Amino acid sequence: MVASQKYLREEEFTLFARWLMANKALLSVDWAPLVIAAGRSDFEKLTGVTIKKQLDFDGEMVESVIPDGVESHFPVLYTMPQESAWLMRGADYGYDPI
Repeated sequence: MVASQKYLREEEFTLFARWLMANKALLSVDWAPLVIAAGRSDFEKLTGVTIKKQLDFDGEMVESVIPDGVESHFPVLYTMPQESAWLMRGADYGYDPI
């Protein structure tokens, strides 16, 4: 699905995620593309998604800036079910505070 093109459109992700979620064992499916640190600002401008740290221990999204020296990000761009998209969008699965 992704190997044939540079970008995945939300409609394509939704179609694929619905197919995956037909298996009731899955609660959600996310698309988190690799974003090289040097391309972060371009990614954020292009998608309108701000890359954020993961959820904190209270379940709240941390909106603070990711420290310098991070070489790559895996921000959630699309998620299914879409009801949780507002919470997960931009969460960096590549962020490790340790």
